[in-house]
Parts: sequence; C-alpha cells; structure tokens
Amino acid sequence: MNKEELISKAINGDEESFAIIMDKLKGKAYSMAYGYVRNREDALDIVSEAVCRAFVGVKKIKKAEFFETWFIRIVINTSNDFIRKQKVQALLKNCLSINKSETHREDLLDLRQEIMKIDKKSRNILILRYYHDMTVKEISKILGYPEGTIKSNLNRSKKKLQIALEGNIYDR
Repeated sequence: MNKEELISKAINGDEESFAIIMDKLKGKAYSMAYGYVRNREDALDIVSEAVCRAFVGVKKIKKAEFFETWFIRIVINTSNDFIRKQKVQALLKNCLSINKSETHREDLLDLRQEIMKIDKKSRNILILRYYHDMTVKEISKILGYPEGTIKSNLNRSKKKLQIALEGNIYDR
C-alpha cells in the first residue's frame, strides 16, 4: 500500500494506517521538536503530544498530499506551546542563579525578551533556518509561505534582533 492510500485510510478513521504513517514520521518529528527544546525527554513528550493532537484532528484534512506538512506544523505548534510554558521558569532560574554576574543576567534577559518579541511566524522561520539548517525552499513548503516571504522575513528578523541588541549586549 502506498503512502497516499495509507493517509486516505487514516483520514477515514483507520487507526492502523495512522500508526504506520506516524511510525514513518516519528524521526522527522523528533528532530524538529529536539531543535526547539534541545532536550531528549522534552522532545519525546512533544512528539507524543503532537501525535495525539494529530490523531484527534486527522479527519479535518481535505487532501492526503498535505498530511506531512500538516503534521510538521502540529509539531511546531506543540513545541512553541511547550516553550511558552517553560519560558517563565527558565527566565526566573537564569535571573536568580548565584553563579551568574549581574551583567550576564541582564544580557540573558535582554536577548530572551527580544526573541520573545518576534512574532511566531518569524520565530518559526528563524528556528527552522538556523537550528535545523533547512533551506528557504523547505521552510516554504512546511510553513506554506512563498519563498520570497521566507527570505524577506529572515532578513527583517535578523536586522530587528541586531538593532534591538546593539545597545545592550554588543557594546560590552
């Protein structure tokens, strides 16, 4: 049975077909999640959550050819949800660390604040490009934006970060 047939069966409620497809995509999903969180256990949790979300929403897919990009977007969204939940704890931990100098803590806060100010779309593009070494074409396919939009978004985001951090981290 080919991939398209498996996906069609999964969309129509065949759990076994869904499991086979997920087995084929688990490596890619793990790699994607790991790129976001850089922790094995957290990445595995994210993939598990993404598979659950996909299972619940699989019947909403209209065309089988979009299944893989749809699932990758679920992994990205699940990763972003996880990061958002962990953000406050990580900031507090970094700020309260005894071993960090006062200047270093300020730099970490500035960098994290500027990164969090970037809209989700831009943040996703930056992560896919620089953490996953994906090409503009691959990012375009996954996120569903034209390649020109991806390129201009990358340049704009890098310039915004550089300008925002110029007076803070780079002057020290």
